[in-house]
Amino acid sequence: MDNVYAPINRESVYCKNPDVVSRGILDETILVPICGRLADMQNIYALETVGAFIWNHLDGHSSLDTIHLRIQEEFSIDADQAKTDLAKFVDELVKADLITLSLD
Repeated sequence: MDNVYAPINRESVYCKNPDVVSRGILDETILVPICGRLADMQNIYALETVGAFIWNHLDGHSSLDTIHLRIQEEFSIDADQAKTDLAKFVDELVKADLITLSLD
């Protein structure tokens, strides 16, 4: 798989696909697609701490810039590392059809 991620627009706002449910189990958040082509048991996703934090903030209202700042504050990590991790994760979620750009 290509390790180059598309640059993200800092002002972009993403929302979760309504056909995906999430549940916290122990130290992970599990994403389970429930409808359409996503509803395949091979498409269950387990998110650890930072991924779950990002997932919880993809609320259709918070811009990626806001989420980027929250990641830095919550996890005390370098701004460049937070930006890279966020871009990679958002790119993966978009490709998996778990999130979409918010049109609001």
